Amino acid sequence: MKKGKQTDRQAEAARIYAETCSVVATARELGIEYSPCRVLLKRAGVLKPSAEARLEASPGQFVKATSTLVRIQDDPDGRVLQWVKTDTERANKVAALEEAIRRLSKTIAPLPKSKSPKEPAAADLMVAIPMGDPHVGLLAWAAETGADWDLKIAERVLVGAIEQAVQVSPPAARCLLINLGDYFHTDSQANETARSGHQLDVDSRWSKMLEVGIRIQRRMIELCLGRFGEVHVDNVRGNHDDHSSVMLSHVMAAYFSKEPRVKINMTPALHSYHEWGKCYIGTHHGHTAKIDKLPILMAAKNPDAWGRTRFRRIYRGHFHHDSLVEFPGVIVETVNTLAAPDAYAAGAGYLSGRDLKVDVWHKTRGLINRSIIGIEQIERGKRK
Repeated sequence: MKKGKQTDRQAEAARIYAETCSVVATARELGIEYSPCRVLLKRAGVLKPSAEARLEASPGQFVKATSTLVRIQDDPDGRVLQWVKTDTERANKVAALEEAIRRLSKTIAPLPKSKSPKEPAAADLMVAIPMGDPHVGLLAWAAETGADWDLKIAERVLVGAIEQAVQVSPPAARCLLINLGDYFHTDSQANETARSGHQLDVDSRWSKMLEVGIRIQRRMIELCLGRFGEVHVDNVRGNHDDHSSVMLSHVMAAYFSKEPRVKINMTPALHSYHEWGKCYIGTHHGHTAKIDKLPILMAAKNPDAWGRTRFRRIYRGHFHHDSLVEFPGVIVETVNTLAAPDAYAAGAGYLSGRDLKVDVWHKTRGLINRSIIGIEQIERGKRK
């Protein structure tokens, strides 16, 4: 073979690359791995050899991506450049976060056991507080979105909402405090959603957002302990905080490890279920399973509990607006958020009410009372 002449294999690779402009697509068509394909294309004269940098991240940091700048071969003047970018596996980030969670939990000093409420708890009652998408860390500017929202406002509003929820509730034997997901606005310092890469408007640094969010939920639980016999906490995983929500549950479990009246739901599942006499409560954020799938999932996953119960409801968030759909045997309810809309939601016209529902469930009679605490009521109460 004369120097510079392509083999049949190289010519085929060059042809596919000319059509796809992608090494990945070329490798797939040829049925070979990415690296051998790059070598084949280089030998065919399609790709220019390049020195690939090998960077080692500092402890606690990770290389997010590497990229290579190449010239387009078909450009005779060599003026057209193209970035070829690769991303690291998300598994590294997840493993690092899980390790950070374990270390953080070990350093938390458990809170002392609290005193039981003075007023006797009603043994047949459970108060459910489904909190839709709190979005701690979201940044909104009233001139653009219609309402301001930042870390300070989030703490004031969310804690204020639970203060009022406790005031309007009977002294029930149990409180089910439900965070319906997207408690944190972002899951990393990248300030974008993990699945879609949607850019987010975020207030301050990620570590500060976590600090404030932890403080908010700790205060919520303490407020509920002062009114109810037991406090069960369900931190649902959302699409904004798939990993941070797990961290939140671990931290709360560490804080209240000496408090027998607090039960933190530690399941990593996206669907959770809670039984109270003849009542059956399900929770799901709403980003993975469509609404018509939720009833059958509830029955299929826990057929015995389904058979024992009569009053069934699934709370979900994600959509930031109220809706209620009744299926045979179960109601699926989507609840509002207290958070202000961000620029994207406001610009797209996704506007809705902002409130918190407080439901009273009786063991044998089902849902017997509901209180609705609106954002104006909360803000007015904090100004007094």
